[in-house]
Amino acid sequence: MISMISNYYPEKAWAHVPDVLTVDGRIGLITLCSFGVLCNVLDFDTYRFPGQRQDEKLSAKKREKLVVHDYNAMTPQDRVHCMRTRALAQDLVYWLDWKYEGLEWLELFGCTVAQHCAALYAYKANAEAQDIEGAPHCTLKAIETQLAGIFDAEHLLQRYVNGAIQDILDKADTEGESLSIDNIWDNATLSEKDQDEGYNSSYLMDIYMIITDTRVTRPC
Repeated sequence: MISMISNYYPEKAWAHVPDVLTVDGRIGLITLCSFGVLCNVLDFDTYRFPGQRQDEKLSAKKREKLVVHDYNAMTPQDRVHCMRTRALAQDLVYWLDWKYEGLEWLELFGCTVAQHCAALYAYKANAEAQDIEGAPHCTLKAIETQLAGIFDAEHLLQRYVNGAIQDILDKADTEGESLSIDNIWDNATLSEKDQDEGYNSSYLMDIYMIITDTRVTRPC
């Protein structure tokens, strides 16, 4: 497909299309799909009760609706958009896995989602430890709840997510390390160099900066 586009259309017309036969193209597309399944987690309204002000504390009844029934400030339209986005992202990964055999798209996707979730959890834990506020009403407990419900509890991808978060918690407990983006980065599956062509790992750091809204600088 990529070769056909490059032969028949000017370069500018297909410059936005990721080349899935390159490492950067694969990572970029899989990252986009990861953001797609995390759209609920990344939406500020997920953590806010309908009409709740930034400085407003909820009553016990409203808190129960928000926590137990996931009754939040997202509109019905936004919820439908999130569901459709998650479905499209997963469908695209399954199609890629069928179309390009041998590239292990499903494994790459699972590792990427898991590492993004671990990064979000660690970033929020680190921020709360330093009394740094983030999205209004978004707490570590709320993040944990959302991350635990991205997929069905028995879904393989959900087990990937739960395992990645548990790994960083275990490491922090046994080695006395803080939960930080650097700790996850050092162990990220996607930071390993590709066997054939390699790539600039600063590209991956840009991805982590986007999803965690950090301004971390790290030599690559």
